[in-house]
Amino acid sequence: MMKLRSVPEMGYTVDDVPMPRGEILIKGANISCEYYRQPEATRETFTSDGWLCTGDIGAIDARGRFHIIDRRNNLFKMAQGEFIAPERIENVLMDHFVVDQAFVHGDAMQSSLVAIIVPEKTLLPMFLMSKGVVSEHVAQSASIEDLCQNPRAREAVLAELALWAKAHDLRGFETPKRILLFATPFDKLDLLTPTMKLKRRAAQAYFSEMLAQMYADGH
Repeated sequence: MMKLRSVPEMGYTVDDVPMPRGEILIKGANISCEYYRQPEATRETFTSDGWLCTGDIGAIDARGRFHIIDRRNNLFKMAQGEFIAPERIENVLMDHFVVDQAFVHGDAMQSSLVAIIVPEKTLLPMFLMSKGVVSEHVAQSASIEDLCQNPRAREAVLAELALWAKAHDLRGFETPKRILLFATPFDKLDLLTPTMKLKRRAAQAYFSEMLAQMYADGH
């Protein structure tokens, strides 16, 4: 058996239209109902009536099919108390043509989000040229590393993503206020799983100094 449970802090409810959304719960003869001699883990993972909480956020379409659209376990809380689902924000940012990969980070002691952006290396120069940030000669000759180090390039991408986020219904506190353009793809740094999911803890450790600097620059 499968069902959805509303997760209002992430904006997902079983009453959503056109598709109900929420955390996927499963139960059945082939599904465990507890952790052996681990009551605390059991309380965290199972409901009182034996449903397994998968941590996956799903939606049910008109044909009754479940679609996994997010993860609950990556939820974190900001300084003002807002709950953030970083994967959802990353997916919105990566839908923009200038973004290849994104890592959105927040901290309970900070009031805004920051992000590491791996730009699409063939489209970033064209974007910067269209915005008047670099000349045609620079766009054609500069390395992706040099472009990522350009403060004006960072500002242009940040402004563009702020508009993109607003157009795609991200709230103000869900929009990164500072970004860092990073030339090396995450998969080259072993920061992605075999299914191309971000290893969030590994990414946080790898970028710790850069994240700290972005927060410091924001004050």
